Amino acid sequence: MDILLPNEMLNAVKKRKAEFLAGRYSAKQLARALKISRADSIEVKVGLHREPIWPLGLKGSITHNSSTAICLMSKSPQVCSLGIDIETIISEDLVGDISSLVCNKQEVQLLLSQEINKRKAITLIFSAKESIFKALYSKVGEYFDFNEAVLMDVNLSSNRMCYQLNRSFARKHSLPILVEVDFMINNETVVTAVTCTR
Repeated sequence: MDILLPNEMLNAVKKRKAEFLAGRYSAKQLARALKISRADSIEVKVGLHREPIWPLGLKGSITHNSSTAICLMSKSPQVCSLGIDIETIISEDLVGDISSLVCNKQEVQLLLSQEINKRKAITLIFSAKESIFKALYSKVGEYFDFNEAVLMDVNLSSNRMCYQLNRSFARKHSLPILVEVDFMINNETVVTAVTCTR
């Protein structure tokens, strides 16, 4: 498939290597679909914190779970960053643990009021905050907590959520206060995506 395995991946377990290959393969296929020049030789390198480093002129994000790899990519100069995440719906026994790490009761209640069950609600919030992190990381340049973004609104007809960033955090990094997250839910997985524009 002509995908270079970086040195830091050489000693990885087979599962991690397979996920890396699937993500980079998705990127190559998408580059071809977008008619990007030299799409067959596109190389998405790995940064210091395992983040993908995109070739000049491209913005993108890669995600995978145990069965699926997805790449989101843009060549538009209006797009400054992207974030995408796929999560398998969490099991009942993990709901409490994950909920306490990623969200507050009001966020969960907002989704429950839209008749999204608790397992899907927690998974959706977790995935959305992962997508937000991926989209903002290049600008922030450091890890930040899930509580820096809070779910404010959800629209099931447009499959879009609105998150509000902590004002001091947003001001410090010159970020917008509101971030929109597109989402898709099925019986087994949740996919979320963020597009930041100039």
